[in-house]
Amino acid sequence: MESTNPVILYDGDCGLCNSSVRFITRFDKKKVFRFAPLDSDAGREIIKLIDKHELRDSVILYENNKVFQESTAVLRIARRLTYFGIAWTLILIPKVVRDFIYRLVARNRHFFYRGKDKKYQHCRL
Repeated sequence: MESTNPVILYDGDCGLCNSSVRFITRFDKKKVFRFAPLDSDAGREIIKLIDKHELRDSVILYENNKVFQESTAVLRIARRLTYFGIAWTLILIPKVVRDFIYRLVARNRHFFYRGKDKKYQHCRL
């Protein structure tokens, strides 16, 4: 899949992901990012580019024909957002530590980010 803009793949059934997409669109003043749910046609096309052994339950950033996942994807996204570029300095923290924290949040995302009726929020995109 060729794209001049970075594409963010996310879990369309996750409240945290839904909130993250809204957050990114709010602070992506230059409208750099494009979005696709993991289970969409575009999402499946990008996932084909990833070695299945390396695929994680994670946000995926497809940028310049490269795939970034977990904390690295989050930091690469943050550095392009207005007011949040400073977050890129967190890249200095060892990846194993960053990814441990990322996975801890990811494992519990459905528990903490539910709608009022205890069902997951669906992304509005």
